[in-house]
Amino acid sequence: MDCFYCLSLWMAVPFALWLGASWIERPVIWLALSGAAILVNRVADRFAPEPPIFFEEEKHELLRKG
Repeated sequence: MDCFYCLSLWMAVPFALWLGASWIERPVIWLALSGAAILVNRVADRFAPEPPIFFEEEKHELLRKG
């Protein structure tokens, strides 16, 4: 479950089964819930802060120099 798109499909299944009144509504609700989760994820990624970038220093006091 590394892919968010796949995860959103599988997580929407129980909610679609619970919310849908008929067997025709359930697949529509399933895809709608998955699509809504993907849209929320994309909007959240757009406004998320950039992750910090760490650089390693060239010298290290614990390493021996030849």
